[in-house]
Amino acid sequence: MSDFHAAYPDYAATARLDELRAAEYSYLDAGGHTYLDYTGAGLAADAQLRAHAERLRAGCFGNPHSDNPTSSASTRLIEQARNAVHGYFNAAADEYAVIFTQNATGACRLVGESYQFRPLSRVVLTADNHNSVNGIREFARTRGAATRYVPAIPDVTTGLAWISDIGIDLIRRRVDCLTSWLLDGLAGLKHGNGTPMVRVYRPGPGQSRGGTVTFNFLDPHGAVVDERVVARDASAAGISVRTGCFCNPGAGERAFGLSQQDVGGAWWRGGPRRDRRTVDDYLERAGLPSGGAVRVSLGLVSNLADVERFLDFAEQTYRDAEPVRVGLPPRLRC
Repeated sequence: MSDFHAAYPDYAATARLDELRAAEYSYLDAGGHTYLDYTGAGLAADAQLRAHAERLRAGCFGNPHSDNPTSSASTRLIEQARNAVHGYFNAAADEYAVIFTQNATGACRLVGESYQFRPLSRVVLTADNHNSVNGIREFARTRGAATRYVPAIPDVTTGLAWISDIGIDLIRRRVDCLTSWLLDGLAGLKHGNGTPMVRVYRPGPGQSRGGTVTFNFLDPHGAVVDERVVARDASAAGISVRTGCFCNPGAGERAFGLSQQDVGGAWWRGGPRRDRRTVDDYLERAGLPSGGAVRVSLGLVSNLADVERFLDFAEQTYRDAEPVRVGLPPRLRC
């Protein structure tokens, strides 16, 4: 740990985030959680939970869009939220509508349903889109529009580098330090025969990755460890990471170096299409070593202990090990 502080002296200036973790996220340490999936979901602060509970205790809220007192109370809160979003984005209310959806997938569906696709028009998507974005092509297809994909090109603004606010800058500095230490730690993991234990998937040269590190563990023979094994082992250790293809098959194809021919050919290799009914069938015929990867993502109150615990888990679990695949659940989706 002393080596870390010597290598990253800026980390000491982020001590306020340790105070924030102790005050608002104490349930992490109290429950023994090592949370490393901030890209998947943020965590609620105690202050947010208290404020919501106090709001519910102080009033009575019903279904909005009516004229009774409880309905009007809910409508006022919704309008306040809309005004806050307009203000945050400096967007004029008479030009932009704020629509609340259950999640990003619901928002993409609304776009697909309402956009005026026409015959011979075109929808252009990037190759590494989320599946919910890919789904828009089906709305386009039913209306006669064509879909075209462009290669995935890393964006120079990836991560938090573009944010200049002083409070966010504090988080960025901490995440940058921890991410660099995590990458160094993963690179240093070796099996007894000297082969690497980890293969990290990196952005292009000079590109920032923010606080997200995607990789696969390798066994002593250099074979990729099934991501379902890692999900099982990490969960048993109380560590929350994300595994799989992250609903982004294009990114996986790029990481494994698959061409369009490789991907499309897997549908017909090996017999009739009816014999390829599962994700595992497809992966086998495509020659993929795994259904995805492991993703560790750092966030607001990540600390050095979180990173060190994960690195210790990785070394103790996979060094010189032949991971057991027995009893793994089938892959149901990407």
